[in-house]
Amino acid sequence: MTRILTVGSRRQIRIIQVVTRWCLVVLFLAAGAGKLLGGAEDVSVSRMLVPDASEWTIEVFRFVEDVVPWAELFVSASLAVGSWTRLASWVALLLGIAFVAVAISAPAGTSCQCFGVLGGFESRSAHFATAALVVIASTLQILCNSRLNIGQRQSALSVAMEAQDG
Repeated sequence: MTRILTVGSRRQIRIIQVVTRWCLVVLFLAAGAGKLLGGAEDVSVSRMLVPDASEWTIEVFRFVEDVVPWAELFVSASLAVGSWTRLASWVALLLGIAFVAVAISAPAGTSCQCFGVLGGFESRSAHFATAALVVIASTLQILCNSRLNIGQRQSALSVAMEAQDG
């Protein structure tokens, strides 16, 4: 009989999954709702990152700025309800990577307005820490989903093999 290497018990994986899921739900709900309720202070990310950007580039940035709050609310709602959690986890990871890129690229002393009317971060390190938290939590969410699914498949395979033997 082959021994399978396991990383944590099913219960431990489930606890990590629930904690990371709710961290992402709260964070993305605050970010998306804050942006939609009042938006950021006329400080466009495009002007912050590329002060001499062309009009076309600014239009692309504006489109992205319009889509991001809805993507954040999609992630929050999907993870809260428990539907489309894989897709929501991947979207959260992509958003987190983009947030890290913005945190690295932003000039020092720039307020990010990550949470719209709820506020933002004055410090680049606080912005970076929050973005890194999103990346780590969404990665753990993806890994936990995969690990639990692998465990379910292995259980089903074990039952099928035992049925064949018996």
